[in-house]
Amino acid sequence: MTPAHATPTATLFAPAPAATAPRVLLVNLNKYTQPYPVYPLGLSYINGALRAAGCKTLLWDNHVDRGEITECAKKFRPDFIGLSLRNIDNAQSHNPLSFVGELADCCADLRAVTNAPVIVGGSGFSIFPKELLELTGADYGIQGEGEAPFVALLAALRANDTAAAQRIPGAVWREPPAAEIPNPEIPNPKKIPNPNIQIPKNTMARQRPIENRVPSEARSLTSKIENPPIHCNPRLHAHPRPPNSPAPPASP
Repeated sequence: MTPAHATPTATLFAPAPAATAPRVLLVNLNKYTQPYPVYPLGLSYINGALRAAGCKTLLWDNHVDRGEITECAKKFRPDFIGLSLRNIDNAQSHNPLSFVGELADCCADLRAVTNAPVIVGGSGFSIFPKELLELTGADYGIQGEGEAPFVALLAALRANDTAAAQRIPGAVWREPPAAEIPNPEIPNPKKIPNPNIQIPKNTMARQRPIENRVPSEARSLTSKIENPPIHCNPRLHAHPRPPNSPAPPASP
C-alpha cells in the first residue's frame, strides 16, 4: 500500500528538461577488499534511476578511480553529491576497522571545494541514519530503498521546497532536531530503472576479474529480484558467493 504522502513512482522517474538537468556526482567510498572487492550495485541502481529521470551523473568509485574525489568534484561541478556507505565496519572482532571516519572525512573534503548539497545513503548508513548525518555534517540522507526517494529529493531541493523534501519517505535531514521518516515497503521492482553497470577497464578485482563476474551476477540479481531466496532486500544485502561454495538453504 502506498502512503498518502508518497509520490507515484512513474512521476518520480519522469525525465527532467535537458536544459535544466542537474549534475549529480555519486561516490562509492567502499574500498575494502576482504574477502573480495564488491561492485557498487546499489549505487548503480541509483545511477540508473537518476539517468532515467534525465540527470547527468558521474560515478566515482574508490576501488578504481586513482584521482582525489575533490579534484573530481571541482572538474565535474555537481549540483548534488550522493555518498554511499555500504558498511559501518568490517565486522571482525580480532581486527576491528570502522568506515565511519572515512565518510566524515569525505564530507569535510567535499565541503571545502563545493557548495553542492551532500546526500548520504546505503545499507550501512540506513542502520544509524540520524546519528551518521549529525556526525558527518551531510545535508540529507536516504534511509532504505533509494531510487525513488533520491529522485524526489533532488526535485524538491531544486524547487527550494524544504517541506516537500522532508515529506519524502526515507528522508533524513540534519537541521535540529534531526528527523527521519520510515521508508515504506519495498517498491515494485518492475518500476525501478535498471542499474547503470559500469565495468572499468582497470579492473578492481585481483583474484577474480570483475569483468567475468559482475555483469552476469547483476543480470541474475535483477531477474530474480521478485523472488529472492531469503526474506530481505536483495539489492541491499545480496553479494556474490565465493567460487565452489554451497548455495544457501532455501527459505521454508
